[in-house]
Amino acid sequence: MSEQTSPILSLPYLIPSQAQKHVTHNEALQMLDALVQLSVAAFDAETPPADPAPGDTWALGASPTGAWAGQADRLAIWQGEGWLFLAPQPGWRAWGLAEEELRHWDGSAWRQPPHLGLNTSADASNRLAIAAPATLLTHDGAGHQLKINKATASDTGALLFQSGWSGRAEMGLLGDDDFSIKVSSDGSSWTEALRITGDGDVLVDGALIGGGADYAEYFEWADGNPSGADRRGIAVALDGGKIRPAEAGEDPIGVVSVTPSVLGGGDGGGWRGKYLRDDLGSPLWQEDADGQQSRRLNPAYDPARPYVPRAERAEWAMVGLIGKLRLRRGQPTDARWIRLRQVSDSVEEWLLR
Repeated sequence: MSEQTSPILSLPYLIPSQAQKHVTHNEALQMLDALVQLSVAAFDAETPPADPAPGDTWALGASPTGAWAGQADRLAIWQGEGWLFLAPQPGWRAWGLAEEELRHWDGSAWRQPPHLGLNTSADASNRLAIAAPATLLTHDGAGHQLKINKATASDTGALLFQSGWSGRAEMGLLGDDDFSIKVSSDGSSWTEALRITGDGDVLVDGALIGGGADYAEYFEWADGNPSGADRRGIAVALDGGKIRPAEAGEDPIGVVSVTPSVLGGGDGGGWRGKYLRDDLGSPLWQEDADGQQSRRLNPAYDPARPYVPRAERAEWAMVGLIGKLRLRRGQPTDARWIRLRQVSDSVEEWLLR
């Protein structure tokens, strides 16, 4: 800086008794026109364009060529008859039209912002920090995914829930590639409450407490229940591998349940035969060229074919086999069952065992 230029942008001053003051004034306007609301055609540019328009600006890279040679890291602005080169100062910001992103000059390179704090301070670890009553992530016309990626299996990719900055619950891939949920009462001692393995097994440390009181499994009606009749609370018997309403004098296997505590034979909302299993029901696996294992897909599976889950199909029923169930009065019962109470004029509660 000299006494004839401004301290920040080095704009030329008008000097008393200076001749052709308009030249100096126009030179300052050219610099302001280039730097105010700065945007560049591209960052790290090396080769001058063939036909630039007046005002077009590039942020040059380390080894520019042609008319830009020797102007590394400068801003190149086409003035119509030649190039104006300006040296960026630390803290300057520019919008890259090609990259569609904002960068800042840190004294050696144009870089993306290292962190962002909205209504609070960000730091080296919490590079994005937001203080607000809510944070909205929404779709852009279709679905939306929030992705948390970790480097290796032994690292952690998780969501941590805190109370007064002390951890209380954490869920994600916690030190391995199984999905886990951990809880803590003090932020220091943690219990793994639930783990779901890569092959779908679920492990629970504590008790599963639900509103239902029976164990049930899906069975298919022998007649297909073509009219979609309400058969809740009906005792059923086996007819081959399927079920039918139990008849007087025979021992039923269970009662059509409404809200079982545990339900077996579910389809997870998809076709149960999607993946191949061996004769005993164990999943079959395959390994790709990179050594990654995945379930073997059934050749008969057609992803384009719509599938209606068992829970929405009248030909399937949840049959309570053990526990407390509600049975319509007058239905056949097994000698091992115990009547607990009368719920209404038409319904009783029984303990199946």
